[in-house]
Amino acid sequence: MSVRGNDVFRCRPEEKFGFCKHSPGRKSIQYLGGYPSIAAPVLLRDTAIYGGLDGNLYVVPLSDNGVSGGGVSGGGKVWSFTTAFGKAISAPAAVCDGRVYFGCEDGYLYVLGPDGKAPLPSKDLHLEKIRSPLTTKFTDPKYNWFTSFGDWGNTNVKNQAVVPPFKIKWIRRNEGTVKHFSTCGGGRMYTHTAEGQIFAVEQETGRLLWRRYFPGVHISYTTPLYYKERLLVPQAGLEKCRLRCLDAATGELVWESPFSGSPSWNRQLPPIVHKNLVIYMFSTGKYAAGRTGDKMNWLFGHGAINSFPRNQRPLVRAYDLKTGKEVWTKDFSEYGRGGDDAGLCLVDDTLYYSCYFGGSARRTDDACTGITASIEPQTGRVIWLTTKHAVHSGCTISGKDGRLYLGGYAAESQHRHGHVWCLDARDGTLVWESDPLLQAIHGITIGAKFLFTCSQSRNGFLYLLDKDTGKILTAVDKPYMCTRYTLSEPYLFGPNMDVFDTSTRKFVSSGPAVDPNACVGSIASNGRLFYTSQGGGLQVSMVYGPEAKQ
Repeated sequence: MSVRGNDVFRCRPEEKFGFCKHSPGRKSIQYLGGYPSIAAPVLLRDTAIYGGLDGNLYVVPLSDNGVSGGGVSGGGKVWSFTTAFGKAISAPAAVCDGRVYFGCEDGYLYVLGPDGKAPLPSKDLHLEKIRSPLTTKFTDPKYNWFTSFGDWGNTNVKNQAVVPPFKIKWIRRNEGTVKHFSTCGGGRMYTHTAEGQIFAVEQETGRLLWRRYFPGVHISYTTPLYYKERLLVPQAGLEKCRLRCLDAATGELVWESPFSGSPSWNRQLPPIVHKNLVIYMFSTGKYAAGRTGDKMNWLFGHGAINSFPRNQRPLVRAYDLKTGKEVWTKDFSEYGRGGDDAGLCLVDDTLYYSCYFGGSARRTDDACTGITASIEPQTGRVIWLTTKHAVHSGCTISGKDGRLYLGGYAAESQHRHGHVWCLDARDGTLVWESDPLLQAIHGITIGAKFLFTCSQSRNGFLYLLDKDTGKILTAVDKPYMCTRYTLSEPYLFGPNMDVFDTSTRKFVSSGPAVDPNACVGSIASNGRLFYTSQGGGLQVSMVYGPEAKQ
């Protein structure tokens, strides 16, 4: 940002918020023009200069007169210069002696002036190529944290001989907002920001490899999925939603297909890939700033959902991996309304779907609050379905060794607490119901000898549960926010690199404290720990054990 007098000028990486002005006594932000950006603006006498995520350099009048939402003022006063390859301009420009100097993520330094006659560069420098491959013992793809909860079963575990001590290997700036994990594969780490950026960095060094930006994304918090040099990212907005397939090495768009539903924080889970299919769950719901009729408020709170709009149908859809074309769709609306508060997992080549319909009993004849179903992934055929037990808001389904686990934010209607349910994956029957819990959020982590789940805020607890009975083994009082954790046994990783030893039930390490919101933990991938802060604007890689002692 830049400051002049009492006014603050800043650029934002959100659609319709390119270059903005904040003034004392004025409640609304003044949009002055240009494209979304992560670069600081440079103020001149009557104009400002900054680089956009579209690869254009913008010169914008400091007056807000006649500016339209399309990035060009009504009087045509916004001037722009287009770089050679359309890569983002992410660093501030410099202005001196009538010339403008700026670097671009295509690797070139541009100099603009009134007498400029040089041609644009034509040689692609291919900065997306990895220069420093991983050097750990865990480079095999089986050690990739390739999806939101670690694997197709959402076990949330990736064991990689993690032991203290821990030491920072690299730290980099993160220009955006996240509320989920980054993912890894092919020697790269991938991050999706809430505003629509997708970028890849080198796992070994943190060097930026490529960045893509898609306008129209609105508070979309979905993790990217890495699969065989493809990156699959559902990007949701209020006006349209697209499942996008990118080349993981270059960021180039391979295909995109529509879906629908909430752009909110309940969309952490990306699709599941089975053979030649990409399978994703969503709804037909329409969203608005506040709930009106058949349109639901996009920012609905977990545990506060009474019911979904009447026109909302829960869907599961399979797309062709090569083309993005629809292969099959299963509609579960005969059982209730919903679809956005749901999850998928794949265990032993069988797909499992669980969906929450809300806290109100007024949704179907049998008044079920959700469903859990077993589905044949290649055809969409339902093998079994139960209305007795389902995830209950803000939690995905997880499974391993013939068992499925369901949790959630919302308390059961007749109690002030909830449970984790363990189902038999063969037929959906209940194996056990856990001891009462305040909440069981995000997902149920499946360790070798225990299950892990947690609650949040002032009533925050870390729960270790017995796998055979659901009895509470340990409940540690820890008032985090809605934190996501991961497990590399015996260590549980929380926000700000907090490390909890599940064998001793003690915290053994903490820091660096780079995130004031404490909403996201770290991941263990390919012999490194990686941490992307939600509100701190930083990404960190850490080494551990013998490597940290060097």
